[in-house]
Amino acid sequence: MIKKFSDSQPEPVEQETDRYEFKEGDLMVIDGILMSPSTKYGMIGKANGYNLATKERIKKRTTSKVLIGQLEHMMKSDAATDKTQLQDHYKVRVAQKKAEKSGRIFMTFEDPV
Repeated sequence: MIKKFSDSQPEPVEQETDRYEFKEGDLMVIDGILMSPSTKYGMIGKANGYNLATKERIKKRTTSKVLIGQLEHMMKSDAATDKTQLQDHYKVRVAQKKAEKSGRIFMTFEDPV
């Protein structure tokens, strides 16, 4: 059987107009995590939760390898079988840091103060 090239590629990622990039200073409780493959970025990490101060539901996304790695560790450490609804919820603050050796600026999660 001969297939089209596009048959071998992942489905295009649906643009979510209500999902925003993480930014420095974000304070949230993450209660759900999704990972979506992307031909452009490799992987897109998505976090659902609520704003720590206002309790408003929010959806965030990232292509940062650091944040994606941290989201993957949250998923692995959680006992829930459906990671879109985590059993444990994680309180995080998004911080911007500078790598000592390379001087590269990157985002990371940390415990809120």
